Amino acid sequence: MATSSVGKLLMRNTQRRVPIDVALLEQRTARLRAWSGAAHCDLSVTVMGDAAMRTLNRELRDVDKPTDVLSVSPHRRLRPGRAIPAIAGVFDMGDLYLCAPYIARFAHRHAIPCLQSYAARLVCHGLLHLCGHTHDRAADFAAMHALERDLLTRLAAADAAFRFEFADQFELPSEHQTANDDTRKE
Repeated sequence: MATSSVGKLLMRNTQRRVPIDVALLEQRTARLRAWSGAAHCDLSVTVMGDAAMRTLNRELRDVDKPTDVLSVSPHRRLRPGRAIPAIAGVFDMGDLYLCAPYIARFAHRHAIPCLQSYAARLVCHGLLHLCGHTHDRAADFAAMHALERDLLTRLAAADAAFRFEFADQFELPSEHQTANDDTRKE
């Protein structure tokens, strides 16, 4: 069931080491969420430091190190193209966690010129995971890659400050994963 209401978008920056323009990230996240078909869903995005991400990654995935982004969905086995279901009358898309120091190190190592744009790209990637997309198999990777490219191309057209020259760098760190009820410690 489609709805025209706009869900809540909660943005938090709990770290201070890496400068992140949270207002700009929020604007870009709102656009990406709408274009992914989930504007009516609530979404929480937290920008955090290495220690907090390491703890979260250990709790959710049993991996004792920080990572760039974690997507935590309240929905089990959500499939791409299906509507995000309501839970107790609320359309909750889930939570995204970005590790600003990790992202900054990765951007520096790979000569990605704009940290803000790269953070928005990771939000895009995480949103697609929350919509049920994965990149575990080659076909899934190709489909997710195409959707990500489409959303980022739309963002570049709508936001002149969004830097898209790194668009072909779609190989994510090998430890990048989605954390949801099915991938927690087994």
